[in-house]
Amino acid sequence: MGSDPGKTERLRRKVRLLEEMFEQSSRQSFIDSQRRQLITTLLELSLHAKSVEHLLQGTLDSLLSCNFLQIENWGAIFLAEEDGSALTLKAHHNFTTGQLKNCSRIRPGQCLCGHAFAGQEVIFTTSDDPRHTTRFPGMAPHGHYCIPIRAGSRPLGLICLHVPDSLRQEQEDENMLTTAAGILAGSLQRLAYEQKLAGYRSHLEEMVKEKVEELRQAENRYRAIFENSLNGIFQTTLNGQFLACNPALARMHGYATPAEMIGSVTDIGRQLYVNPGDRDRFLQLLRQGPVTDFEARMYRKDGSTFWVRMSARLVTTARGDQYLEGTLLDITKRREAEEKLAEQKERLDVTLRSIGDGVITTDTSGRVVLLNRVAEQLTGWSQDMARGRPLAEVFRTVSEDSGRPCPDAVQQVMTGSASTCQEHQVLLIARDASRRNISHSGAPILDSQGRSMGVVLVFRDITRQLLLEAEVIRSKKLESLGVLAGGIAHDFNNILTAILGNLSLIEVALGRDPDTVRDMARQGRKAALRARDLVRQLQTFAKGGEPVRGAAAIDEIIRESADFVLRGSKVACTYHFPPDLWFADIDASQISQVIQNLVINAKQAMPGGGRLEIACANVSKKPDDPLPLAEGLYIRVTVRDQGAGMSADTLGRIFDPYFTTKETGHGLGLAICHSIIRRHGGCITVTSEAGRGTEFTFYVRATREGPARGTAATAGDGPACGRILVMDDDPLVGESTRRMLEHLGYQVTLVADGRDAVARYRQAREEARPFSLVIVDLTVPGGMGGEETAGALRRLDPAARVLVTSGYFDNPVLANFRDHGFAGVLVKPFHVAELASALDRILATGTP
Repeated sequence: MGSDPGKTERLRRKVRLLEEMFEQSSRQSFIDSQRRQLITTLLELSLHAKSVEHLLQGTLDSLLSCNFLQIENWGAIFLAEEDGSALTLKAHHNFTTGQLKNCSRIRPGQCLCGHAFAGQEVIFTTSDDPRHTTRFPGMAPHGHYCIPIRAGSRPLGLICLHVPDSLRQEQEDENMLTTAAGILAGSLQRLAYEQKLAGYRSHLEEMVKEKVEELRQAENRYRAIFENSLNGIFQTTLNGQFLACNPALARMHGYATPAEMIGSVTDIGRQLYVNPGDRDRFLQLLRQGPVTDFEARMYRKDGSTFWVRMSARLVTTARGDQYLEGTLLDITKRREAEEKLAEQKERLDVTLRSIGDGVITTDTSGRVVLLNRVAEQLTGWSQDMARGRPLAEVFRTVSEDSGRPCPDAVQQVMTGSASTCQEHQVLLIARDASRRNISHSGAPILDSQGRSMGVVLVFRDITRQLLLEAEVIRSKKLESLGVLAGGIAHDFNNILTAILGNLSLIEVALGRDPDTVRDMARQGRKAALRARDLVRQLQTFAKGGEPVRGAAAIDEIIRESADFVLRGSKVACTYHFPPDLWFADIDASQISQVIQNLVINAKQAMPGGGRLEIACANVSKKPDDPLPLAEGLYIRVTVRDQGAGMSADTLGRIFDPYFTTKETGHGLGLAICHSIIRRHGGCITVTSEAGRGTEFTFYVRATREGPARGTAATAGDGPACGRILVMDDDPLVGESTRRMLEHLGYQVTLVADGRDAVARYRQAREEARPFSLVIVDLTVPGGMGGEETAGALRRLDPAARVLVTSGYFDNPVLANFRDHGFAGVLVKPFHVAELASALDRILATGTP
């Protein structure tokens, strides 16, 4: 048979086609098998991987082992950072140093991987893709598979595989890689959840362990409190049986152990309560809520009783059962102390009601706690009204001298600034505004530890006592004045002898020897001035005249007064006066009297001679200064001697009227000093020690302005002019005044009555010959006196200038003459120089 070449060729091609088909079928079967094997491997890895690193490296190794993808044994897996801002390299294979440096962190949109992550899409491309921006030396051409890893819509990372640049994209390959990425995403979630669960489990185990330990410690603490508490602790049923009690409760009731008490007491109300009704009342209160501080008497095992205070609550269990739990405190000692205190309080109340003095007690803040019956009567406040009010509101006191409120008594006692036993005499203003003189003292109330609990004030009404003392003093003054009358008469006779003798000599010597006449007149004037000072001293003591004060150089007054007293004695006086010493606002005559009495006292204390020191100083009184003075400027005067000194007893009575240590003295000098200084608004003190001398210190008001020092008006210093109207009911005084005024150069009209003075003043104004000044006597018996006359003149002429004179220098009008419409004041008797000085002050300044 012949062969057919064409047929043979066709047969050969069919054979080759069948071989290719078989080979392709075998290859596809192999690829499918590899794909299934890969999925199986990845699933097993996802189930057994214990860490993210193990999972990622195992997944990458499995993908790189698949021959059907023709992967070039190079790849990487990236995971997204927490905030999705970048991809971080977590697993890789065959990365060079350049790749590690450039691909360790990739931002979305950077290179192929960044684009695939940003768009969440699979990218298959060659190295010629313009998005492939990461280049480095030695990089060979290659293709890419970039497969996103996501869980639902949340991106987790990216798988990047290098493939041959000539590889064609197969849909089955892409599906298989997407499936692998899904398996990896599930595994990553599983590991994350397992890690969280492990953390939660560890945290819960730690919490459970801590709570168990806390419960154990709490149980130990509560058990220790229960066992060791000094207070009784109990749990009982409502029908009176103990469920539990601690050792302290058992001991209180006389039982050795809690077990003995629980076994012995089966009915609490009847066995333990002295009054079983207290138990019923306790239960009734508990049904309304927790009970605190319930007090009752209970029995001990031996039958004795004691007082307890209980606090308890009603507890309901989960099954609805109820029981009591609470604490019990033995308060027997406290109750006994309260009973004793009540007895003491009752005795105190009886005592306070019985005594004749007023008693007020306060707490430490100064609020009233108690008043007795006398205090209620004196203050006008009942105990109920006063309790809790500030002491200053109930016990209102003012100074008898100044009328100012007294310092807070509680504060003085609490701070120790006032003596606890020293009595103070003040005015008490009652609730109805009535006033009483009282003497009071205060002391702190101290507890057993010496701590202050408040203040107690004791006071008594001394109004009647003061009235009686005043009567006694007045009687003694009259008696003393009778004793002094002989001495005063003797002094006056001596003075009058000098006056009459000099005047008679003047009559004889007139026209013969002017110098002798002038000297005799000067001696007569000095004698008259001594008589005037003696009269004023007597008036000061008898009536306590108000000082007629004015600015004066006190250093000059002191020097003149002391030198006068010490003339011819063995006592030398040293003066210490600062150059900037202020002027004193004083009655110069009265302060001179004070200096003379103090110097006489010092001279008598040094009969053999010695040294006397007198010093002055400027003092500004501040509110916090302890001196008993009002705020302002003062001059301090100190008189210090080197005499024998005084004992403490003598020192305490030195200013008492009629008290004297001298056989010939009457005890009036220092009492007069005290009176004068007090009426000047100052104070005087004395310090002394037996054998070391005595020091008197007094304070008087000061002013920075005053007359020039060392100057005095002199009669006839230049002629004066003007018309002056003089009204005085005494013809001798009126005539003497007229002569002195005419000597000074004035035209004088003399009248004896105020009405006549007003008429003459009116007439002079109508005739256009007005008076420059009117001098009026303050007191005109049976006629219009000086004050009434001045008022009438001021109504007639508001510019009228009136000078008032009086022999009663204690009259308050003289001390406050401007308040009564006068331009100046002259105290009788006066001489021509004093008259000239007064006129100069008024007429020169134009003072109305």
